Amino acid sequence: MLLKSDLEVSLERVIGWIRASDQKASIFLAFQGFVITIIFSSVYHIIRGLVIKISCLNLLDLFIYIVALFLIVFSFYKSLVSIIPKIKTNEKKSLIFFLDIAGYSLSDYENKINNAEEDEYKKNLIEAIHQNSKIALKKYIALKNAIIVFLIGIIFLFIGFIFYKIN
Repeated sequence: MLLKSDLEVSLERVIGWIRASDQKASIFLAFQGFVITIIFSSVYHIIRGLVIKISCLNLLDLFIYIVALFLIVFSFYKSLVSIIPKIKTNEKKSLIFFLDIAGYSLSDYENKINNAEEDEYKKNLIEAIHQNSKIALKKYIALKNAIIVFLIGIIFLFIGFIFYKIN
């Protein structure tokens, strides 16, 4: 049987995964901003040329640029989703979840903690481990999707650039 200290270590490990995911997403958002700044500053004349000769623009070229723009914007959205907290409380109050703790007065919380059985505390830890693991998984999936979509968007942008140079 797991000890309370084992559960606390497991919860800390899961919270570490969430922190790592948030750090990766923040770094990726900065990278996205850097790459987009470089790309759009270097292709500004191309975009301006496209606006000037929009009537001559091939439908395929236009479609490629629209898809690239949509994918890059969607990637930003997915990156942001992976770091924006979604906080909700359960009907049953937890002794370790900050949102539930904040709902108690100091004396009520102190009373709850002092009267809590070890089994109840362990159950709260197990629930927190499970819930935080689900949060970590969602964050990593959103970040993975953001990276994949961003790379596909960049590929479409380069294909559009190549078509522009050919025409």
